[in-house]
Amino acid sequence: MVFSLSTNSLLAGTNILPKAFYSPENICESEQSLSRNFWYQQISSHFESLLDKRYRNTALDYQSMAINQLITESYREFYTSSNDPFIKKMGHVYAHASHHLGRLMRYHPWKEVLADYPEYQSIYEHEKSLIKGHRLNISLNLFPRFLPNRLINFSYDLFKELSWNLLAGEVCGREHIAKIRPQNSVLNNAYNAEQFESFLKHYIRFEQTYLQQSMYSKFDIRSVARAGVLDKIRFIPFANREQVSYLEWCQEKKCQSSSYHLENRINYDIWAINREITNFGLDRYPDSFIDETHEIFEAFLLASPTTI
Repeated sequence: MVFSLSTNSLLAGTNILPKAFYSPENICESEQSLSRNFWYQQISSHFESLLDKRYRNTALDYQSMAINQLITESYREFYTSSNDPFIKKMGHVYAHASHHLGRLMRYHPWKEVLADYPEYQSIYEHEKSLIKGHRLNISLNLFPRFLPNRLINFSYDLFKELSWNLLAGEVCGREHIAKIRPQNSVLNNAYNAEQFESFLKHYIRFEQTYLQQSMYSKFDIRSVARAGVLDKIRFIPFANREQVSYLEWCQEKKCQSSSYHLENRINYDIWAINREITNFGLDRYPDSFIDETHEIFEAFLLASPTTI
């Protein structure tokens, strides 16, 4: 497949997040702003509209990658455009986490990219080196779409669950979350926090508890997680470099569990994110290659045929 990288700045002038993010128009005083479903629908409908508009002609085999691209860009926009320091930091964290997950979706399409652009061989090799775990790599080679497709479905579901409150907190202020029905005590604890460390502790618990009840409750993902297949890849390469993985952290802590274990997974994530934010803040984003990789695969996706 021949494609051109002249699609640089495809997102210029495009708001990835819903209109309410940029034009609240007194929405916070309305009754609808007190409903979780209102914010959830704002995120969901806008995302689906963008996905259809941009990628409607993209080959079905690449839809998981297209969804990941848009999720990463959405989190990135929370990072680049939020005025709330807590929400900005979470946008930074989740943009990198989503980009890292996207390596599973880009695993095989990279070879098609290199057919036209062999000069990106070093980027491909580095990306592939960050997909850790012998069993994981075997799975990706034998069943190239199964695990990536399963994980992106849950990633999209999680994105909607996280971004509705990030959107509401940004537009109406963190204190507004406590007014929203139905309430979630852990989420309220996060948005009532005065320090980021406390916010992060409660927010990660909210996120991972949700995943435990959704993604990790499914037999296939539960089996893979319990077997430790995901432990080596469970880290966030903030500066496009391998960080301490869950497996290494767990061995050091002698926690004796896979990342399926909810409390250990929560404790690891809090530790890893605090370590990055405390040591580097948000300064390492330019070293992440998120934008460069996005431009390469945005052009690739838009050039992909509707059938293969």
